[in-house]
Amino acid sequence: MTRDEPEVLHVVFTEDGIPGWIGFEPRPGSEVIEITDIMWLAQHRRLPDGSWIVREVYQGTQAPEEQQEELHDQTMEEDSE
Repeated sequence: MTRDEPEVLHVVFTEDGIPGWIGFEPRPGSEVIEITDIMWLAQHRRLPDGSWIVREVYQGTQAPEEQQEELHDQTMEEDSE
């Protein structure tokens, strides 16, 4: 771990276990989390038993950019018909 990378993050979770706020310093209601990959945290939610699962919005097989391009292509095809 380099000097610029945090060793822990502070997270405030929503009622559904979704990280609603992620920061480098504590704030009221935050918990210390040893996971330091912010993208990973954004893509997962924590269950009441402490385990993590992928959030539904991220369970697709395509990256969001690819999904947007595919939707754009479909829209263009519909407009040309």
